[in-house]
Amino acid sequence: MAVSEFQSGGLASRFAGSIVRLGDRLLCAVLTQRVTTIAAAVTFVLFTIALAIVPFWHPEYNWDMAPYLAVALESTIPDPAELHRTVWSMMQAGATEDQFRQLTTANAYNMAQYANPDTFHSQLVFYRVKIAYTMLIRELGPFLGYVQVTQWINTLSVLVIGAAMFAWLRFTGIMQAAFIVIPLMLLGSFLTMAQLAMPDLMGSAVMILGVYFLRSGRDWWAVPLLFLGFLARTDMIIYLFALVLASAAFGGRLAPVLTAFILAVLAYVPVSQAGDHPGWWTHYYFTNVEIQNDMRGFHPAFSVMAYLEGLVRGVTSSFRFHNWLALFMLLIFGWLALLRVGRIPREGVTVVLLAASILGILGKFVVFPLPESRVYFPYMMILGLTLLEFWRPRFDMETRPVR
Repeated sequence: MAVSEFQSGGLASRFAGSIVRLGDRLLCAVLTQRVTTIAAAVTFVLFTIALAIVPFWHPEYNWDMAPYLAVALESTIPDPAELHRTVWSMMQAGATEDQFRQLTTANAYNMAQYANPDTFHSQLVFYRVKIAYTMLIRELGPFLGYVQVTQWINTLSVLVIGAAMFAWLRFTGIMQAAFIVIPLMLLGSFLTMAQLAMPDLMGSAVMILGVYFLRSGRDWWAVPLLFLGFLARTDMIIYLFALVLASAAFGGRLAPVLTAFILAVLAYVPVSQAGDHPGWWTHYYFTNVEIQNDMRGFHPAFSVMAYLEGLVRGVTSSFRFHNWLALFMLLIFGWLALLRVGRIPREGVTVVLLAASILGILGKFVVFPLPESRVYFPYMMILGLTLLEFWRPRFDMETRPVR
């Protein structure tokens, strides 16, 4: 009886082993390098198309849409009361009942901005400096609809980001890494950015495309795009400075990135003055320390303790409510792991972009510690792509030995 059981057990084991080997051979036959690479490319294209539909299919009416619309309209509606009435009518017409309730009653700040045209108008000093974004809304709004323009900007930005990253993966021969890039983009708040009427997605699109041109050797093509990224979000000047430092340190072409940085420096003061921006510290205090319902006459004195309070609040909020800081730590440890095994060279354009991304993220946070992942999205994607270049992951079974 024991011998019979032993023989039947051995037969079952051999049968299971045969099934495993058959499945292994079938997997190796199907997941060739060509098939897996095509599957990765198709998946990435479909993902990009799906995200490009989101701004129209599932838009999110965020509070910041109101001041951006107001800035776009204030040249034709100078009266604060009429401007306030027009903007909030647009918001109410497009938002759901629940969304509009949140926009107008979620907290004391929202309630104050909805109730008082003058306090709402005082907030526009923070939004006028995003001149590329508000200019598009102002110029295209009469033809497409002001709210609809924000959706079209997001859709086109998604397509540009997708095309630039696809081209990057193809140019560097790491298309299979698209299977990693997709969750990386989602963790970086790509979906949320596609829903919101904010300049972050537009700025990310032109910045990533510009950096792709740097990576592919078309440096001077990158200059107008990098400058346009600054005009969409003026804080992108920090990344331009990081590019200059990294290019000087690691053998990159200095002239194009220095040109873009100089253009941004020359434009910074006129852009800030034209928008009546209250200055870095006032903006820092408002955003990171204590929000103000009314900005008229608000100019707090600089305080080291208040600055540190803003930094601590930025770190804690980033860990509690957002993904970017945890994702950044993961990428940093990935960089260290690749460095340990000798996969990171000492110089070259990819090293320049890697160093600039790390410096840009750290610099951005130290200067203005916003906790939202959307602010760091383009730099995180550039950092991720450069690390994937050094790693060169593959998911096919073509070179795997068959057991």
